[in-house]
Amino acid sequence: MRVLVLGGTGFVGRAVVRQLSAAGHQITVVSRRIERNRHLRLVPNLTLVEEPKLTDLVLRKLIHGHDAVINLIGILNASGRDSFHNVHVAIARRVASACQAETVCRLIHMSALGASIDAPSEYLQTKAEAEVVVSSHGLKTTIFRPSVIFGEGDSFVNRFKTLMDITPVMGVVCPQAQLSPVWVEDVASAFVDALENNETIGQTYELCGGRTYSMLELVRAIAEASQKNIKFISLSDRMSKTMGKLFGMLPGKLFTQDQYLSLQTPSV
Repeated sequence: MRVLVLGGTGFVGRAVVRQLSAAGHQITVVSRRIERNRHLRLVPNLTLVEEPKLTDLVLRKLIHGHDAVINLIGILNASGRDSFHNVHVAIARRVASACQAETVCRLIHMSALGASIDAPSEYLQTKAEAEVVVSSHGLKTTIFRPSVIFGEGDSFVNRFKTLMDITPVMGVVCPQAQLSPVWVEDVASAFVDALENNETIGQTYELCGGRTYSMLELVRAIAEASQKNIKFISLSDRMSKTMGKLFGMLPGKLFTQDQYLSLQTPSV
């Protein structure tokens, strides 16, 4: 099968394209700057295409001739023109419309666990809006809603690990927030297995690991696995909210107000 992977250079995308290649599919991956992703050229059956901007015309040209599209495009933090609505909703609409125009009916889309129009965070709200958009174009769509995804090169476990390398004391925001982390290779396997399984068409699947952790339990597990002796301090809800406002204004956006709001919805 000829598969276009949008967002294929990201953390989840790299796992998806590896498994697509191992399954014998022909893959096209789009990159804004090829020199940053040259390593992907080593993946068998993969064509790397440079496109600085995904205009409607570019999307149609990219989708043309493929059998399926996997859309993994998403952001954790909004910044400037890269708002949650622009990246999650507007791009999803343009991808679905381009698929419709090019009669490429198979579309697999990555959403997020807890996505809901009524969710407290803009991240989860726009993920839900994107689900409605891709489901309204008459395509053969499958939607996946993963919890927090971990694996080599992730931005979740590794961020905590980096902090633990530089401090013996750590404040834990939203310590009772509920999470069911899922391994990136299991997420990738779900995407690849769904491609040719017609029973998945029109379905939405939640992807979780085998255990639910509180945020405090999770950071303790990371410390134990990293052999770090860390003193954890559970921050109150008020302090967690304040940390979201404070860190959200700093470079790198270690923690934001929208992430605080997302953690109010159990990701289980």
